[in-house]
Amino acid sequence: MTVWLVRLALVLLPLVILVYWLMLRQRATVSGEDISAKQRSIALIGGILFAILLATLIFIVPFSGNSPDDVYIAPRTENGQIVPGEFISREEAERRGLKPDVPPAPEELETFGD
Repeated sequence: MTVWLVRLALVLLPLVILVYWLMLRQRATVSGEDISAKQRSIALIGGILFAILLATLIFIVPFSGNSPDDVYIAPRTENGQIVPGEFISREEAERRGLKPDVPPAPEELETFGD
């Protein structure tokens, strides 16, 4: 649920800031008056919040997830219990005696037409 809220915020926040700023600009050009300091500060705070959100995602995403060397062990039954799937290191999978699905190396693949 929170993942969808973050995604929704990432899409809507810049649009809301842009629409708000365009409305302020339109109102200022039609009425001939300048945009007030309060309105500018609201737009500025929205832009800063969006920049913080974007920077947070840029710095957090590379550190989340698993290592490229990890292998996925599919869900299985052990002692009559269902064990959910998980990512573990290749060494840990071999130590546990689990057989990870490893694709063949490119030189082992059969090619056609050669």
